[in-house]
Amino acid sequence: RELNESAASELEKLPVLKWVLTYKRGIFYWTDCDWFNAGGAFEESMNIYIQAKRRSMVPFMAAYAFLSYLESMKTQPEHTEVAKAKCKLLVDIANSYSAMNKKNWGRQDVYGFKVFKRCASALKFGKAHDKRKSSKLPGMSLLKLRGHKGTSDEEATQLPWILLYLLECMVLQVRCTWFMLPEALENLMRKVKEEMNDRAKNGCLSKGDEVRVLMCFVEMYTQMDKVSDALATADRALKMESELSKKEKSFGAIPMILYYKAKIHQERGNLHEAKSILKTLKKYGSKYELAGLIYLKLIVLSQQLGFDFEQDYVKLFASAGYKKTVTVKIPQEENKSDETNDEDDDDDDAPSIIEWAWYVEKHTVGFRAEFHPLDESKPPTIIQTIAKADTEGKFLIGEFRPGDETEGHLHLIWDNSFSRLRGKTVQYKVSPAYLKSEVQ
Repeated sequence: RELNESAASELEKLPVLKWVLTYKRGIFYWTDCDWFNAGGAFEESMNIYIQAKRRSMVPFMAAYAFLSYLESMKTQPEHTEVAKAKCKLLVDIANSYSAMNKKNWGRQDVYGFKVFKRCASALKFGKAHDKRKSSKLPGMSLLKLRGHKGTSDEEATQLPWILLYLLECMVLQVRCTWFMLPEALENLMRKVKEEMNDRAKNGCLSKGDEVRVLMCFVEMYTQMDKVSDALATADRALKMESELSKKEKSFGAIPMILYYKAKIHQERGNLHEAKSILKTLKKYGSKYELAGLIYLKLIVLSQQLGFDFEQDYVKLFASAGYKKTVTVKIPQEENKSDETNDEDDDDDDAPSIIEWAWYVEKHTVGFRAEFHPLDESKPPTIIQTIAKADTEGKFLIGEFRPGDETEGHLHLIWDNSFSRLRGKTVQYKVSPAYLKSEVQ
């Protein structure tokens, strides 16, 4: 923060550095629970991108500012009028970006749009419209929009809980709770507990929200080295699974809690218990909203435990002196209306992120990942290059965000051309699993 102030005069010449420092300042304000100043910092970082005529990352920064301003109206009433005006402006910005002709938003921006869809009209800041070509967002209907006056008892449980959204951002998205002091973590947890009790008394606490709180608390207790509290909280949440609705289950708090619990047992040396939890976790598949946040973590943890979590890796053999290429087709995003939206039907969608994990069983092999646009006049993009990888059975991972260049092919190339005697066996997996690929 001191660097921001001392370097203010120079930052105008360095917009990228200014964005980094401004965005980080917002995160630090979050750790202090200074929501109004956090909103200002995230709004400023958003405006830097807008001025640079960038589209990606604007929606999620707008959402962070929006949530921060909303919470400040409750905890910092002296800023209410300013915060209210800021929220209305941010809804307009979210709507304008949603209407843009951009085929594929990244994971963070998709989350930003969901925040506006779930919260804007429910809190009477105008309706947030999703005019993107593909409006299908996982878990979009978890919190229904409320645009009319008056709230019934049934509807009350669906009103968005802003502090919970902020807590999830801090724990799952930004992970800034890792550098909060124990006293600050305890104060934040106390505030959440107080609101949870108030919502329960007023009939506004759903089982889904309660489990989401406990999910965050498991991670926060772990960060404070309160392992017994973390495990007890995890067990409390897992006992509530049968009480969750189908939509509440689709968020994925239960699988995330299972991952946290397995990780705790693994770090404490209880390997048998950790493996047992992973076997349970495997049954949940990947059709839940938080799956993308833990996919690679699960691969790493499974490998550390000697447990094959997926059991569907593809094996290929690169002969001595040759290369093997896996070509993954990235489909073009199709227009889809809200009326035909099906949350479980994601086959053939253009993904916002493609991830891969692989290892060579013995010896070394080269690796390169490239994106080739369908428009052959555009050059390929090199994403990842490893001259000679000696993985010793350990996974190497990578990712690619297609962005605006949606349609094309991802080439994963294992290069064994330097070896004259030994062929190499590689096992790999590409996610999302529905993407079509061929080996050459």
